[in-house]
Amino acid sequence: MRTQDHNHIVTLIDEFKDDVHRILKGEDSRQRESLISDLKEAYDDLVHTQVGLPPFEEIIEKIKFYLGGANVKLINATSSDEIKLTSTYNLFVGGNKLGRGVTLKTC
Repeated sequence: MRTQDHNHIVTLIDEFKDDVHRILKGEDSRQRESLISDLKEAYDDLVHTQVGLPPFEEIIEKIKFYLGGANVKLINATSSDEIKLTSTYNLFVGGNKLGRGVTLKTC
């Protein structure tokens, strides 16, 4: 990707994260049922190759708990931000600055 695409990717990931969190915590049963169905399908596929997965319902509860606090951060040649962990769960989007390997400092 080019550096100008990184901002767009951060926006897409942030919106997806917020949408999933809102749907899982919300009352719209149609959206929630559709999302749960998709996640259950992925879980059922994964359970065949990954031994020891927690029960599906436990995973959903953890997603609801942790997703709202996940941080999406842009790290590329044009960003001046230091690469550091600013929350428990961090998603970094970037190019060569991340691709070469980085050391992340904890807060």
